[in-house]
Amino acid sequence: FDMTITLFSDTNCRGQSVVVEDDLRTLRGTNVGNNPRSLRMTNSSDALLLCNRTDWNGEVFYLRNRRTIRDLNDEAAGGTRGLGNSISSARVTPFRIPLNITVVTGANGELPGIWTSRDAAQQDISTILAAANDFYDAQHALITVSIHDVTFRADEKRFRISEAERDSIPSSWKVKNAVDIVFCHALEGAVGIGHFPGTGKTCLVATERDDVEEISRTFVHELGHFWGLEHRNNQPDNIMAQSGEGEPLVDSILEDAQIQTIQQTLARNLFRQGDRDA
Repeated sequence: FDMTITLFSDTNCRGQSVVVEDDLRTLRGTNVGNNPRSLRMTNSSDALLLCNRTDWNGEVFYLRNRRTIRDLNDEAAGGTRGLGNSISSARVTPFRIPLNITVVTGANGELPGIWTSRDAAQQDISTILAAANDFYDAQHALITVSIHDVTFRADEKRFRISEAERDSIPSSWKVKNAVDIVFCHALEGAVGIGHFPGTGKTCLVATERDDVEEISRTFVHELGHFWGLEHRNNQPDNIMAQSGEGEPLVDSILEDAQIQTIQQTLARNLFRQGDRDA
């Protein structure tokens, strides 16, 4: 999409400038160096992630849509104190989040939910990820999810997961440097489970639903928890409204602050290093 994002070396969009047309692992050597002081974004589809460390790590500042910030270090001007004086890298394209997907079957090979064959499950999983990526793209969230692997595992105990067993996913099912997703038939008391950062590594999604659209919304909602987002039950159009109260995925939104939280969780990489792929 067409973007015009310009960083300036001085406040009030003055001084030397650099147009951010691609990802910049470091601002060192550009006209604005490591401390741009203001910016202008002129397109409604603009999205920008500024980071205080190279390679898009450390503390982040997420921005989208048309805006002018006359002082990046002034909160009253739309900036963020502290980070505004030490910006070292900039990102305008999505990070890829690889997913290690497990589909749990019954001991006799029974497939979960609405799936009647492994091919059907694989096709629906691709549809779910495509729906998630359409959502992230519409929100300009700078995230895209992709399949690292899909594995079918027979496990009667985890085909229908009880509340007591939600945290008992075998370590052998997990893969380093990928987000572990488990599609089971049913979850006691829930349609999905996403642990907050640092308290778990696996997202669980029950497929005993009416259609793929419902599963897709639950999938994106639980990933939101996984990246640090809380419920927004007073906002039915927010993806973090609980499934029974929220709008369909195609009608849902993420707020700027929520995308900031997601990007900050991924940039700090404190608990699951390597979840994102530059």
